Amino acid sequence: MSGVRRIKYLNNTHKLYINVNVRFHIMEKSILPVKVDLAKTGLESCFKPYKVLMLMHAWAALSEDEPMGSGKLWMKVNELLPDGETKSRASVIFAANDFVDMGLWGFKDRTGKGGHHKIYYPLISQEEFWERLADAVMQRINESANRKLLIKIRY
Repeated sequence: MSGVRRIKYLNNTHKLYINVNVRFHIMEKSILPVKVDLAKTGLESCFKPYKVLMLMHAWAALSEDEPMGSGKLWMKVNELLPDGETKSRASVIFAANDFVDMGLWGFKDRTGKGGHHKIYYPLISQEEFWERLADAVMQRINESANRKLLIKIRY
């Protein structure tokens, strides 16, 4: 079954991982894989903890009118991480660029000291993210099972 990984046995508990290629862009620009860990809940089932913090901060505090650059975003993520944990600025920049590639975030190009800089803002809400992820999972499972309507999601 393509799209669904084997069940792994860890400490006598079953974990099912589903690899889903989620196409968030309306344009046929890019597809990035999203791994859904059904043993976890919320955004943690799809993203690492620091990426969850980045997304939550963007949805709560950023907009196209009030975007944030990678430096401030990096400081905010490290401020929100539990004591003793830090993330490199490169990790935050790579994650932000992944979110742009997925169509979750947009960016504006600004010039400043050192050249061009991206400032980021969310393109879709958290509710839209979940709806699109659910649609993609439903579609992938149906394709894997060779059925048209194996499962149907109702909103």
